[in-house]
Amino acid sequence: MLTATVQPRIASRFRVTKNAEGLGQLAQDIDDFLFRLAFHNPKKMAALQIEAHEKWVPTLRILEKHADSLLDADLVRVFVELQEAMTVFSQYAIRGFEDVVRLKLQVDAANVLLKKTIFAREYKGEIFEEGDEAFYLPPDKPKPRQAMLVVLHGAFMKGRNFIWKWVFAAARRRLAVYAPSSHGATWAAEDFEPVELMIEKLGENYGLPKEETLLAGLSDGAIAATLLGCRKRVPFRKLALLAGTKPFDMEAMPRIPLYIVHGTADPIFPIGPARETVEKLRARTKGITYRELADAPHSFPYPEIDPLMDWFVT
Repeated sequence: MLTATVQPRIASRFRVTKNAEGLGQLAQDIDDFLFRLAFHNPKKMAALQIEAHEKWVPTLRILEKHADSLLDADLVRVFVELQEAMTVFSQYAIRGFEDVVRLKLQVDAANVLLKKTIFAREYKGEIFEEGDEAFYLPPDKPKPRQAMLVVLHGAFMKGRNFIWKWVFAAARRRLAVYAPSSHGATWAAEDFEPVELMIEKLGENYGLPKEETLLAGLSDGAIAATLLGCRKRVPFRKLALLAGTKPFDMEAMPRIPLYIVHGTADPIFPIGPARETVEKLRARTKGITYRELADAPHSFPYPEIDPLMDWFVT
């Protein structure tokens, strides 16, 4: 447990107040925790379980007490959910990949509650949720919205949670974000037409030019984004592939700018084939931006999101 001398330092770092000061840093720190989840490395997993037990659970208890003293029921609920998720993570006897995915999604879902609280207090615009999908619409004043970014989640995820990895960065750049969901645990060909129809509908309803639509995908969603881009029904202006590349028919892909991010320690999509794909793409077009994250596992590339979002709106 944390000592009395450590507690004030934690409270000062996150500054839990009515106007949500410091909560953004807390969400970023938990994002960093999720980014470091290297399920293929038992030693790193064990170290993260210790971190969850020795740092996060006691820290969140302290923050819960601060929120309770503010009579803020929403924040109390957030910190309780995060405590429970970190406690389960720290105590679970992990036996395989599916265990890690389930635990990671549980922590991520609790962090989504924190991000929703931050959004309600610090950001403008609206989040619409319908079933497993979600859509963020920034206000059109004092400046008009720029475009719509379509984001495809990884396996076992849902759009309603995946959108929260993008909303804050998108809101600062006045980008709308549409996060659809696959019908199954992974993306399939029959998912694409409904996504295309919704892109067209949202664009018409909110004045978002179809030809300005942007696309990004994570892991299984990156493979799906590649296939969706090759269909050409939606004239995507730019495409980002995060932690997911496979051989595909490059002649079918429009010659649009691509941004590819890959971790060098990714066991699901190894770095070697990713590099080969990048070299083949570069031989075909000049509009390729490639970023390698040293020693990064198979994970959402949080450190690269701000540069990526700047690239989208350039």
